[in-house]
Amino acid sequence: MKKLPGFLKQYFWDVDFNKIELETSKIFILKRVLDRGNDHALEWLFKHYTKKDIEQLLLSCKDLSPLTSNFWADYFDFDKSKIPSLKNPSPRKVPKVLTSEYLNRAL
Repeated sequence: MKKLPGFLKQYFWDVDFNKIELETSKIFILKRVLDRGNDHALEWLFKHYTKKDIEQLLLSCKDLSPLTSNFWADYFDFDKSKIPSLKNPSPRKVPKVLTSEYLNRAL
């Protein structure tokens, strides 16, 4: 059971850091570090995971931010048309409290 080095703890503030394992939490680790990691964290990530691991994540994950997905697709020269998080999301309904109609009535 390989654990993460302590300097990565800042990226996993919302979970029990001591329960994160290198292999069983691979997708979670990749998402967080690719999205939020600094140079040191990314250097560590590239030593422990492969380009193929990152490509598989990008090709299967719908919940990465488009900014993160776009950056890594450019960095690794991946086909952006195959990355789900870069495809047009389905339109979301705006909650009633945020509509202009509601705001105009509130004023």
